[in-house]
Amino acid sequence: MNEDISLDSVIFDLRDPDPAVRSQAAIVLGLSNNPMVVEYLMQVLAFDDELQVKRSAAIGLGNLGLPSGIQPLLLAIQSKDAELRTFAAEALAKIKAPETVEILMMALQGGPTMQLGAMEALAMIGDPRALGALEAMVPASDPKLEAMRQAAMATLGTADQQAHQALVTQLSAPDAGLRARAVDSLAARGPAEFSHVVRALEDADPYVRARAAHALGGFADSGALEPLAQRLRDPDALVRSAAAEALGTIGDPRAITWLTETIDALEDDSSRREMLDALGKLTKQAVR
Repeated sequence: MNEDISLDSVIFDLRDPDPAVRSQAAIVLGLSNNPMVVEYLMQVLAFDDELQVKRSAAIGLGNLGLPSGIQPLLLAIQSKDAELRTFAAEALAKIKAPETVEILMMALQGGPTMQLGAMEALAMIGDPRALGALEAMVPASDPKLEAMRQAAMATLGTADQQAHQALVTQLSAPDAGLRARAVDSLAARGPAEFSHVVRALEDADPYVRARAAHALGGFADSGALEPLAQRLRDPDALVRSAAAEALGTIGDPRAITWLTETIDALEDDSSRREMLDALGKLTKQAVR
């Protein structure tokens, strides 16, 4: 099929009445490596009514990795939706343009919501230049904002006990986005924070549980196996998928039994593919 015609059909899908179709179209456009699609993804971020679709547009802009995506993502990190803010921050972290960090440091002078998103993005990018800008800020009176500042500084290099305690406290924050960010920051600090990340698997919010499961895959600690196996039966498909992926990453053959039993019980489920992928990876390792 002609590439231009194919791209046109995907762009047409951005106007489909079904949010799932629009969401998938935004993801596909982000994989096109065509700078012309940035404008379409910008429009989705600005005008689509569904948060699911906006999140996919943010992911798409991050996958494109073009500087022209910075400004629309800066608007997205001001969203009241914690997940959209996180997806936009992750997308900004993928844009390797020199100006990304400078623009985000300037955004630290904006309003509270802008500051919150900028801090999250700077922590994900990991550029040490941002640490000085965060330390120079006057401590925020808003507990949520100050918790994010402390979390960002901890991720960027502040390794003292005060920063550690700020992240542990943030695991109990009312905002799920803050709790998820605390999980990521604690995981980035290394094995000493393992127990706190495991505890986040019991969080009331599925997004936080999924982030914890994903983070545990990077620890390669056998102590994560049983907690992750329990999440294979989580009520939320996103959590089940993250747990399966983490078990596959850890690579312990004991997970084969858990995955097999769970797959047999899930005849038609969106997390089944990740479980099959993890099972295939573990089986190949076991026969070597």
